[in-house]
Amino acid sequence: MFVTEKDEMQVITVELKNEVNYLAFFLSWSQSVSVIDIFFKSTANNDNNHLMVTLTGRDSNLKQHLKKLVINGYRPTVSLVDNKTSYYPERNPKLDRLCSLTLTAPKINRELISEVLILLAEAKFSLVEYNYLSKGENSQKCLVVRILMRGELTDLENFKSQLSTLSHKFSVDMFYQKEIKDMKDFSLLVMDMDSTLINFEVIDELAREANILDEVSAITESAMRGDINFKQSLMKRLNLLANTDIKVLDRVFDRIQLNPGAERLVSTLKNSHYKIAIISGGFSFFADRIKENLDIDYAFANVLETKDGLLTGKLTGKLIDGEAKAAIVKKLSDKHDIKEEKVISIGDGANDIPMLKVSGLGIAFRAKLLLSKNADCVITQGGLDSVLYFFGWRDI
Repeated sequence: MFVTEKDEMQVITVELKNEVNYLAFFLSWSQSVSVIDIFFKSTANNDNNHLMVTLTGRDSNLKQHLKKLVINGYRPTVSLVDNKTSYYPERNPKLDRLCSLTLTAPKINRELISEVLILLAEAKFSLVEYNYLSKGENSQKCLVVRILMRGELTDLENFKSQLSTLSHKFSVDMFYQKEIKDMKDFSLLVMDMDSTLINFEVIDELAREANILDEVSAITESAMRGDINFKQSLMKRLNLLANTDIKVLDRVFDRIQLNPGAERLVSTLKNSHYKIAIISGGFSFFADRIKENLDIDYAFANVLETKDGLLTGKLTGKLIDGEAKAAIVKKLSDKHDIKEEKVISIGDGANDIPMLKVSGLGIAFRAKLLLSKNADCVITQGGLDSVLYFFGWRDI
């Protein structure tokens, strides 16, 4: 959360050359000291070759650190030092007319920052703020930075394509928001279970217990990529599990681990009065238990048929596939009078695409390529709790 003890905050303004290599060096350097926010403004005489940069941080030696800073033989000019709270830069709570780019990665180096700055400049964005949202106080110990900008994109798809290229090159999650959302802009979270909320595909683990893992997992992978129909693939896999002792269900459940950040995401959104649901093409035996453990409001999943203590290889009740997932999202939205644009969906496979399509924010979590192409945001480096930073959540 944002720090409120302003009397401890150092506020220092410097004049800096308005060139990518200087800015990248400066922003990279700021990671090593206790800087929290960086604000950009034009110089008093509107000199395009220089920027006024205001830093806020908790290190009482911040001024001394700045005086020692040399960038390619150039020293930024420290023009104002004042610890009084009355000089603390005012934050725009609504972030009106601004857009944002959130970076999440174990490491954000100078080369990455430089390429991001070049991309933003080419897109005609002007820098407004550079916020540290987290310096590793999250499930994956990632650095999280939010860049606030002002400007209008003329080619959104090309911009996102370039972000995707940088994301793969530097192993960093990048999320662009044309209109910056706050946590209060959403009120329903729906999540897939297998390989999204939890760390594996349950049906593969059942197959492991039945000594048919290779055959089943090959079908699972094909279904996740969207190569074959979900219903067809599920029935094939279930048929292979026919006559398996139901005791394997408990053994597999005991091995389940939540994916990093799951508990933090759920508890934080519950505290913000969200409704939360698991909507899974997996099995109710597992989804119902996880629902209870995490105090989640709803769980929807397929029901395994059993007879005489054995799996029959069939389901009972209606199949939950991709289209059913989308229908459930709509029903939950109607039940709680929540508009679809106020829904967050998280998934990892092709059968999650319909669910993401009827949501205001669709997130691909460590997902297959087909889903990633249909998502608003892709998470590969952060945990599930990195979703919180998309709404400006702060650890520092």
